[in-house]
Amino acid sequence: MAFSPTDKGQYIVLSNDKYTATKSGGAGYWSGVRGATSLPSTGKYYFEFYIGSVLSTWLGVAKSSVSLSASPAQSAAGLAYIYSNVATKSNGDGTTQSYGTTFAAGDTVGVAVNADSGSIWFSKNNTWQAGGAPDVGTNPAYSTMSGTFFPAVFVGSNGSDSITLRGISANAYSPPSGFTAVDIPSGVDVFVGALLAFGNPTVQAAHTAAGIQYMRL
Repeated sequence: MAFSPTDKGQYIVLSNDKYTATKSGGAGYWSGVRGATSLPSTGKYYFEFYIGSVLSTWLGVAKSSVSLSASPAQSAAGLAYIYSNVATKSNGDGTTQSYGTTFAAGDTVGVAVNADSGSIWFSKNNTWQAGGAPDVGTNPAYSTMSGTFFPAVFVGSNGSDSITLRGISANAYSPPSGFTAVDIPSGVDVFVGALLAFGNPTVQAAHTAAGIQYMRL
């Protein structure tokens, strides 16, 4: 699962074949990055963030209209669904509230999304936060998602945090029951995959099952 090399803030540097995002410089400024492709619009899916280093980070999902040079907590309601390393979540109106426990370097934050019900849950090292249970659909962090979202990371004004976006084979943990691990490949992977899938129903079906999507250009 890779980050976009073009849909990112000024101070985000990508490495590890675009799977790791690190903020470099830009003290006093926020900087964010979205995944290379959007998440599926239907179904139940799961992906992970690995925390390499952290001082001030929001993780989760965001729409394409969310600024990558400002705190996502300032976004209007319904645009970003996010969880911070200081155990808060955004209310979508410039305010936050306590949520879950803090996360730090070496932790894995899991994200489970039920796109059909508009619900999202966050886990820390395979423990679902705030009593959440995505397998039975209870206690989500949010339950008002609607529209197209991307995995997203936002690093705060004084951070130099490093976050790796995982999917399918790289995940540390299995998805909750009923959920499927999704992958967002790097741009090269998407291009090669699209060539392989063109006119080949078998390959297309395999990619669809893996959560890989393509855009018609």
